[in-house]
Amino acid sequence: MAKIKLSNMERSKIQKTVEEIHKEYIDYCKIIGQRDKTIESKLRFYRFCLKDLVNLQF
Repeated sequence: MAKIKLSNMERSKIQKTVEEIHKEYIDYCKIIGQRDKTIESKLRFYRFCLKDLVNLQF
């Protein structure tokens, strides 16, 4: 999912940071009713794995 979001971000020239997009995504996941453990897993992925793939400040 993260790779799809990042490729779409590059194509559409969105002026948001990856952190802002991730916060919006987590909020969306909460709204649609995903379980707490699923959201925790997504937060761990962001914190530990995604930073190795992309620069989170851009």
